[in-house]
Amino acid sequence: MVEPRYCQTSFRDWQNYVGESMPGRAPVVHYVCPPGTMVRDLMGGLVDCAGKAQGVHPVVRAALMSFGFLFIHPFEDGNGRIHRFLIHDFLGRDGVVPAGMVLPVSAYMLHQPQEYDRVLESYSKPLRTVVSISVDDDEQLTINNPLEASGSYRYPDLTYQALYLLRAVEQTINTELVTEILFIRSYDQAKVAICEVVDMPNARLDLLIKLLYQNRGSLSKGKRSLFREITDEELARIELAFEAAFAERTLALDETRPL
Repeated sequence: MVEPRYCQTSFRDWQNYVGESMPGRAPVVHYVCPPGTMVRDLMGGLVDCAGKAQGVHPVVRAALMSFGFLFIHPFEDGNGRIHRFLIHDFLGRDGVVPAGMVLPVSAYMLHQPQEYDRVLESYSKPLRTVVSISVDDDEQLTINNPLEASGSYRYPDLTYQALYLLRAVEQTINTELVTEILFIRSYDQAKVAICEVVDMPNARLDLLIKLLYQNRGSLSKGKRSLFREITDEELARIELAFEAAFAERTLALDETRPL
C-alpha cells in the first residue's frame, strides 16, 4: 500500500498532523492527530467498538469504523486508503452487498471532494478549539494540553460522518452504479458496431474506443497514424457507430436523473 521504505511495522508512537508547508512559511495545520502515546489504546477501543456495534445499521457501523480509524491516523502514510477499504470491507461483512462485490462508494467520495472535505472538517475544526498546539522551527508539532484534549479523541461524535456515508451509499447506488452499467453497455455496443465496419483484433479495438472516448467520439489527427490500415471512409463510419452507441447512454442517464 505504501513505498517499502516508508512502511511501518506498528502503529505510530509520535505526534503527527495533517497539513501542508511552503518554504519560508509556517505550516498550515488542517488536522491535529491524537498523540502517539494514545494511538495503541485508541486502536484497541476501535476494535472493541467494532464488536459492540454489531447489529447497528451496517452503513452506520461502516462509518464508525472507517472514520474512527481515519481520525486516529495510526500510520504515517496510507490512512486514507485503509479508511476507504474499511468502508467497503464492513459493507461486505454486514451484507449490504453480496460476497465478492464492491459498492464503489470511493468513486462517489472522490467525485465530490468538497463534500468529503466538509465531513472531515466537521470533526477537525471543532477539535482545534479544544487542542492547544505549538510548532517548532523543524515543523514538529506538540499538543500542549493532551489530558484536556484526550476526551475529544476517545469519544468523537461521528453523527455527521454516518449521515454522509448513508448519503454516499444512496448516491452510489442511484448514480455511480447506473453510470457504470450504462457505460459498459455502451462500450459493448460500440465494440459490436465497430467490428461490423472493421473486424479488428481486441487489443486494437479497445485502444481505438479509448481514443474515441477521450476525444469525444472522433479520432484525433495526432492519433490517426496509429490506425493507417483503416480508410477514411471506414473511420467516418466507425465514429458514427461510436456516437450512436454512447448517445443511448446519454439519453438513459437523462432518464435516470430526478426532475
